[in-house]
Amino acid sequence: MEFAEEARSRRSQLLRMARPDDDRLRDRLLAYADETPDPPAMGHHGIETRGCPNCRGTMWRQRNDFVCAGCGHVRGAVMECPHCHVEMKPPPKGWVDRHHCPNCRRTAASTDVPADIEARERQRLDAIALLDAALEERRHQNKVIDDLEQDISDTE
Repeated sequence: MEFAEEARSRRSQLLRMARPDDDRLRDRLLAYADETPDPPAMGHHGIETRGCPNCRGTMWRQRNDFVCAGCGHVRGAVMECPHCHVEMKPPPKGWVDRHHCPNCRRTAASTDVPADIEARERQRLDAIALLDAALEERRHQNKVIDDLEQDISDTE
């Protein structure tokens, strides 16, 4: 029975959802099946998807590339660091979608373009600069307090 279910076309599986007496719904399901592409067969990666940077449609992984089901845009499955020009390491399976560069500290989502990666890096560096400034201010305040305490102890 399972083999017979797998052998049925997507079109016939969609038609099984329609009531036999509702011709309008059947026509809409047939139009939907004809207008939308079938997902690819499941490979050793499972079914992997990502967003298309061009049309915001769904890209399906096919071998070593992702292909958009909407506009046909092809993007390699390998992310490249725009700064170091090396392959970014993918996240472990089940983790947040963040690739990382083994050389520098840049990170990228699967749908990021180089400008997005560089913008994220600028935000990270700005945050670090703010933290450094706050720590330096705190050190300065502690030095002032230490100096005051030293002055008080010297006068006693």
